Amino acid sequence: MVRQLRAEQTRHALIAAAAEEFDRHGYAGTSLSRICRTAGTTMGALTFHFPAKGDLADAVRAAGDAATLTALRPLSAVPRPGIQAVIDLTLELALLLERDVTVRAAGRLAQEQTAGPARRPAEWVCVLRALLERARAGTDGIRVPCDGEVRDMELLVAYLMAGAEASVRSGAEGGSVSRELRALWAFLACGRLHAALAENSAPTDDASLPGNADAAR
Repeated sequence: MVRQLRAEQTRHALIAAAAEEFDRHGYAGTSLSRICRTAGTTMGALTFHFPAKGDLADAVRAAGDAATLTALRPLSAVPRPGIQAVIDLTLELALLLERDVTVRAAGRLAQEQTAGPARRPAEWVCVLRALLERARAGTDGIRVPCDGEVRDMELLVAYLMAGAEASVRSGAEGGSVSRELRALWAFLACGRLHAALAENSAPTDDASLPGNADAAR
């Protein structure tokens, strides 16, 4: 019993140390010897639990995915307008990225994973797609009218989260990324961007179009 408990503690320590390494250096730059030193264990103990570096990366990603799903599960359980649920998802993800190195490491490993049939999206992407489908169907309040807009919204969220992750990894002050993300959603929601684009894209006459001023003379 004591031996089993010790083995479990060693495994958890290795995953925690590996998450720090993968988050900081990526898969290729991660050193197994540094992981052992950080975890306070031996290379033999590491290979006992994780025979290959890829096995350790899979364990880190599984731990990060589990933490992400636990945090995002209430978004699916509590009825709310689909678009608001998407916004809440991004804010919750930003908090996770700021606070949980395992989640950050899982995100980086997901990005670095080579393309191909074995590639799978990050767990939060699956949750996002379910929320967008709910919004498209109009079952809980605000309806996204068409598949094209669903794809655009998914792309918008992907870019927002990529920026949030990069900002966190660059050393942004704690909580600032979440605040900035909330401000961006407020900016989009109030329609200022749409109004600015409409104003800049609506010339008063044909002569104001590029290339037409000379032709009008």
